[in-house]
Amino acid sequence: MRRRIAGTLTLLAIASVLAPSAQAAIDARWQAETGEIVHDTAFAPDGSIYVVGERLAKISRAGFLAKYSAGGDLLWSKAWLPDPHASTTGVAVDVAPDGRVVWVGHVYGQCEGNGWFMQVHRPSGVRLHRYVTPGWACEIAQNVSDVEVIAGRPQIVVSGYGHGCCGDPEQDGWVRGFTMGALPQWTAQFEPPAGVSPSYSDRATSVASAGGWVYVVGWAATVPRDGETLRPAGMVVLQKMTLSGDVTWRKGAFRGRYGNESTAVADARRGRVTIAVSSRVGTIGWGMNPPPEAWLGAFTTDGDRLWTRTWGTEWRFAADPTGVSIDAAGHTWVVGTRRDPGDRGLDVFVRRFSPAGVLADRSLIDGPERWLVGTGVDTLGVRGSVAGAATNRFNESTSGRVWVVGVV
Repeated sequence: MRRRIAGTLTLLAIASVLAPSAQAAIDARWQAETGEIVHDTAFAPDGSIYVVGERLAKISRAGFLAKYSAGGDLLWSKAWLPDPHASTTGVAVDVAPDGRVVWVGHVYGQCEGNGWFMQVHRPSGVRLHRYVTPGWACEIAQNVSDVEVIAGRPQIVVSGYGHGCCGDPEQDGWVRGFTMGALPQWTAQFEPPAGVSPSYSDRATSVASAGGWVYVVGWAATVPRDGETLRPAGMVVLQKMTLSGDVTWRKGAFRGRYGNESTAVADARRGRVTIAVSSRVGTIGWGMNPPPEAWLGAFTTDGDRLWTRTWGTEWRFAADPTGVSIDAAGHTWVVGTRRDPGDRGLDVFVRRFSPAGVLADRSLIDGPERWLVGTGVDTLGVRGSVAGAATNRFNESTSGRVWVVGVV
């Protein structure tokens, strides 16, 4: 069931949903509700917005792609299941300059392991191409984490990792290039920099492009894993690649604890790469320790660190960043989830940093629901599209959300 709730709301009413800090200059334009969770969002060149997520589909779960107008009207929604007994999840979405939209997600059979898929659609919603990993039903164990359409070149790049099943915690990151027709072109490994064994676990969790280069970030363990649940020492890795899949360099960006749930996200634009990650592996829910804290770093396109910022260091305000986007003016938007000590629930945070790393704006999305989580963000001009969900106290998603906010 989908219910668009923004159409009849005035800005005054929406403002009560977005609770800004004293310095904030970000306000809500509209919000919509779809599926059980929205995992990612992307602006199209004309200002329309795409979201991907998942929803119930009789006995399984179906990944979906939905399109909204710039004003918040639902234009269409497409779900995909390979068969009624399978399940899918929409993970990430991006839009080409000509308006074609590309989304990726997971596909599961009735067994251990899983594969992933990629679909290319026209702006009208008509599907043009689909790629599905062979052996997805029971023969492989692979996760896709992000997708990037290369501007100025008809190419798609996706990041992901192979993983063990049946109690095997090891992971192995990869990056793959495709044509806009969803045909495989090349595959490259995602590995830690020299001095760290590539045989330890690693995972590519985000991909971005700028200036004719591809930038991939993820986690890599720096010591062998000992047991399924142990979180060994690790690092965030930034890997620079050519559009043909050749690795130019790999550098460590941040050192911390490594876990199967660890995710680093990145964007690249205007001569820099920004990376957001939890600097302490933990769970954002109340009563869970250690809680995460947010870390943001800006780097040159050669991998040199420009500045870093942290927040959520006090346990009451623990913060977990999950999305980052650089806008046309060079400001970095960061979205994620923050603890709310007022009701011991969770809020979605939105922060905007200047090119020099100065905190320009910050706001919290806090509605009548006690638990709200943020999952992704994209920007167009001075607007941000924020993906997320309402959850219950067990962190189970109940209602997917997309909010469009703007700088005033």
